[in-house]
Amino acid sequence: MQNKTKEIFDKVVEKLQSIVENGDYEKFLKFQKNFRGYSFNNLILIFSQFPDATRVAR
Repeated sequence: MQNKTKEIFDKVVEKLQSIVENGDYEKFLKFQKNFRGYSFNNLILIFSQFPDATRVAR
């Protein structure tokens, strides 16, 4: 279980670095305001996979 948690954390860090390096941080901030109730980690993962998403099924 600990390895899986580390794996997910590393993926989130990698995706966040990509957002910052690509200059997409402002776009991410606008994106995240549409998804209240989601954790920061989930927002990073959603944005990295579907940056133009407007809804997410739970």
